[in-house]
Amino acid sequence: MAVLQRAGMTAAEMASTVQEKSCGKFLYAVTLLRGLTSGSRTIQSRADLEALPKGMDDFYKDIFNQRFPAAPTNPALQPLLGLLCVKQQPLGFRELAAMAQVSEDQVSDCLEPIADLLRFQLSPDSDGSTVNDDDWRISFDHVSLEQWLTAKNDGPSRRYRAGRFAVDPDTAKEQIHTWALAEVQANRAHTWPYLVRHLASHLNDDERARVIGGQLLQFHWLQARLKLAGLTALLGDFNPTQYTPSTLPPELAPLERALRLSAHVLSQEEGWNGQEQLASQLDR
Repeated sequence: MAVLQRAGMTAAEMASTVQEKSCGKFLYAVTLLRGLTSGSRTIQSRADLEALPKGMDDFYKDIFNQRFPAAPTNPALQPLLGLLCVKQQPLGFRELAAMAQVSEDQVSDCLEPIADLLRFQLSPDSDGSTVNDDDWRISFDHVSLEQWLTAKNDGPSRRYRAGRFAVDPDTAKEQIHTWALAEVQANRAHTWPYLVRHLASHLNDDERARVIGGQLLQFHWLQARLKLAGLTALLGDFNPTQYTPSTLPPELAPLERALRLSAHVLSQEEGWNGQEQLASQLDR
């Protein structure tokens, strides 16, 4: 291996050094080897190997300092990292841009330096038939990165482990909360698959019943919720125990009854798609 030749070490010596530096964390070795393969990290000598940071915290800090050397960092970086820490499912470029109020190009520019620490997944259409480049979904490759970005050290100082790269989860959650309410107000919530699936989880207790109740009165929302979350989730939205101490508006009772009576039709999947019958079932 070229790395071993440059460093003047045997494979056993390198393995021993990496084991000591990793503090027993297999993830450390995997991330290091990935960096060596991609060229984002180089080892030219034994001294370079000995200079590797010790433990995952210092390893992450070393990576971020190398790839974001300027201080302060890009102002969009912390918000984007925060969103990836608190999201309910992997987020697309468009969703991240909207939540952080930046362009999709800014999202790409901020995250590209740490692409090897991220997981990119193609999300197919609901029927699994097609995918395209707009369907990429992003998440951290390992939960330890989220923990490093958000956790504080023990002791009286309670400093963030990530230093200048740390993110505040509460601030990130409020970002999504503010964006979600704005999209509800603009009657666009049904156009965002993320909100169709997870709107309720980003609402405060005192607003959840009012907001979800309002959405359930909109056919576009019912249709999107049925398609993306499924009939069980849609019917569960009518369960008052989810919205304690508030309850849903009483005018939703006939709608819930109609949906439950049509459940055998709406859940049909073999031969024909029952979800496409929502309008006809509600018109009965």
